[in-house]
Amino acid sequence: MIDRAVECLMTVGRQLHESGLNAGSAGNLSARLDGRRVVMTRSRVRKASLKSDDFVVFDLERPSADALERASSEFRLHLAAYRTGTVEAVIHAHSPALTAIGLRRSTFPISLPEISSVVGEIVINPFEPSGSERLADDVGRAVQQGAGVIILKRHGVVSVGESISQALDRLELSENAARTLLLAER
Repeated sequence: MIDRAVECLMTVGRQLHESGLNAGSAGNLSARLDGRRVVMTRSRVRKASLKSDDFVVFDLERPSADALERASSEFRLHLAAYRTGTVEAVIHAHSPALTAIGLRRSTFPISLPEISSVVGEIVINPFEPSGSERLADDVGRAVQQGAGVIILKRHGVVSVGESISQALDRLELSENAARTLLLAER
């Protein structure tokens, strides 16, 4: 089970890089392994060239200090999303258009049926420091309220799904909507 999840996350990491949705070691990826465990990228690893030792597994209810030390600095927001009970995968990326929207706006005005039917709500959270409990609480609350994509003010975007492929699809559709919005505002 772990090997399959890691393979899927490695593939998504490459796709994020190749499509320009994430660069270098920015962002992080995770997937639920079972009811209690999550596999997640470690801090500061390049998503384009992930290897099996670039991941850490931790328990959702009692993550060990060692696992949390090796996990991404945004492990709290991943935990908050999983604890809603509706999420099986989380992508935190720094996609250009969504990140730009998060720098410029406090709401995401595009509500196209073909996007909202797949993505759910796209919300922009207020600024909270990276890795903070407040940021995690905001993400958990947004997911609980039906958001599939959460733009983090001045800090990228979080996409959640019932699978890693659904989280990726939501991120891609949202990024395209954000590009459309930025073009329309020129």
